[in-house]
Order: sequence, then C-alpha cells, then structure tokens
Amino acid sequence: MLRARMPGPSRTIPACPWPAADFCGQRFLSFYAYRISLQPLTFLLGAVLGLAVAWLAVVSQSVRASLANSVDTLRHE
Repeated sequence: MLRARMPGPSRTIPACPWPAADFCGQRFLSFYAYRISLQPLTFLLGAVLGLAVAWLAVVSQSVRASLANSVDTLRHE
C-alpha cells in the first residue's frame, strides 16, 4: 500500500548502491593472488538478511507492545 504511493525515485534509490558495491568489491578483490568472483546471489542474500533482521526487530517490538497491559502503562505515566 505504502509502496504504491511512493514516487519513482524512492523505489529505485535502494538499487543504486549495488552496482557501486560490485565495482568496488571487484577492484578490492583484484589485489589478492587467489581471486574470487562476486555473484549477484551474494548481494541478494545480504539484502534478504538485512530485511530479515529489520523485520524481526519491528515484529518483536510490536509483540511486546501488544502484550503489555495498557492500563498499567498509562497508570505509571
């Protein structure tokens, strides 16, 4: 819902650092004797892991807030 209302640049800005990270990573790795190639899967897994951590943080705080007794919270405020 929120994503549909966002303007175009806000949707594409998160994808902009990936090519730069790939370029910098390839340049950095080129200095080593045993070279490896960076796969797009590496960046995808990093993005999924970051989203999972963010989702877990939000969900844990939401569950904590929903389980709290609101009457006691307002009484001690």
